[in-house]
Amino acid sequence: MKSRIERTKLDVVCTHCSKQIHWAWAIEYHSFRYTQLVFLCSECERVIKITNVPSDMRAVRDTPEPDARRKR
Repeated sequence: MKSRIERTKLDVVCTHCSKQIHWAWAIEYHSFRYTQLVFLCSECERVIKITNVPSDMRAVRDTPEPDARRKR
């Protein structure tokens, strides 16, 4: 599993410290099945949000739209 951390712009109120924050730390974890994004508050450094995205999005992107299918 590979990971990466970066500072990202995010304008929200932290649910833990109740402060308005304008940026957060975004930690990206990559595995063969999914990519997980974890956002940390820039003030109290607690988790604000966690999202999971499947790594194999090629199958979703390569399927044609209903209108783009060939008509006979």
